[in-house]
Amino acid sequence: MKTPKSAATEHDKKPRLVIPDRFLEKSDLWGFRSSLRLLGVPLLWIVLLPTFYRISPWLAVATTVPLGIAISKTSLLIHEAVHGHLFKTPVLNRLVGKIGGWWTLVDFVTFDVLHRQHHAHVGADGDPQLLDYGALDGASRRTLTWHLLRPLIGWNVRHMITLVRQRLALKRNWLVSLV
Repeated sequence: MKTPKSAATEHDKKPRLVIPDRFLEKSDLWGFRSSLRLLGVPLLWIVLLPTFYRISPWLAVATTVPLGIAISKTSLLIHEAVHGHLFKTPVLNRLVGKIGGWWTLVDFVTFDVLHRQHHAHVGADGDPQLLDYGALDGASRRTLTWHLLRPLIGWNVRHMITLVRQRLALKRNWLVSLV
């Protein structure tokens, strides 16, 4: 027989979100559409910048923030490619991961190594991506706003130094990561 306390606890539980299996299946078509959207949209904005400038220099300047957001979203492609979730075909994951890396000036090989280290040491001192999220626990709105604004104004270029150091420490030829 259930006690009133345990009955209330069961009743208070929130239903689990059930994700249909078809959403978890890898698909080359889905990867292609995502890649086209996340790489093609910023490329289109860049191509249109001279036109925007001819209409009004202020329109071109106003375009830079959405363009920065669009380019930073390319990191999603790189992340999913590292995990092998973007495409069903592993070669396509690697190819689009490298293209996304070129687009965002991130060496795909280095990011792959660093991200695997991140998953092995999440939140610990050995986590190479702690710089990206370590100060966000309990952060104020101002801190969160700055965290989101930094990549849009190029402030996170200093993180590139970490990637360069890690890349130089790898035993692989640097040309290998370009092809």
